[in-house]
Amino acid sequence: MDILKRSLAPIPVEAWSLIDDEARQVLKGRLTGRRFVDFNGPLGLEFASLNTGRLLDVDAERVDDNISYKIRKSMPVVELRYPFRLKIEELEALVRGAQDAEIDPLLNAAKAMADAEDNAILFGLKPVSIPGVLAASPHKALPVTKEGERVISALSRGVKKLRDAFVDGPYALLAGTEMLADIQAQHEGGYPILSKIKDMLGGDIIKSPFLGKEGALVSTRGGDYELFVGQDLSIGFNRQDGAEVELFMFETFTFRVNTPEACIPLK
Repeated sequence: MDILKRSLAPIPVEAWSLIDDEARQVLKGRLTGRRFVDFNGPLGLEFASLNTGRLLDVDAERVDDNISYKIRKSMPVVELRYPFRLKIEELEALVRGAQDAEIDPLLNAAKAMADAEDNAILFGLKPVSIPGVLAASPHKALPVTKEGERVISALSRGVKKLRDAFVDGPYALLAGTEMLADIQAQHEGGYPILSKIKDMLGGDIIKSPFLGKEGALVSTRGGDYELFVGQDLSIGFNRQDGAEVELFMFETFTFRVNTPEACIPLK
């Protein structure tokens, strides 16, 4: 069975293509976790759990005291689904080339799903044993001020902390919209401070609309953080309700932190 059920929808192929394109544009600008973690997938809808290599003791009625009972510990995959509605009339207008088609529910769904994935990557999801990059970090949050030189000094201290923890670079600055705006307004002798930061870190500056005033200094050397995706972000069909269609955005994934020390939170 096709879980997306697109073939059952009263939506032409051209409209599906435009729907995917519009969602992709939002996701491309909104998803930030994927820019610094290792991406594995898509592994398929049947991917249900991730092996951790760990064992858990099990209480069981034993036939011999010399036999121990253990189970393999795994991380379950979380399934995200966001329903939304679009008017068939607006989809037809979109196919005809309308630039003002009312597709806000689609854009809002893409935004919400991107934020949900980033929330899991950054802050974790306890029910499915996802610790989260920021939540798992053992480092204290590093204060970053608005003055340019102090920003550079703070990030330099952060890089030293990472190196002292045997976490090599390159490094990336993950900054919320408000934090990045504060930093971006600063200049050092006519040289844009963002360019100076990139030169120092050896990596990218990643803008995260989801973080606001918060941020993080992370290593992008690879192997520290892994996102495992079964069904990548997709759009499916639920049902037709009169002049509207009910669609949904869908994804399955789990996320593993291998090196908690590879991130320093910023405030």
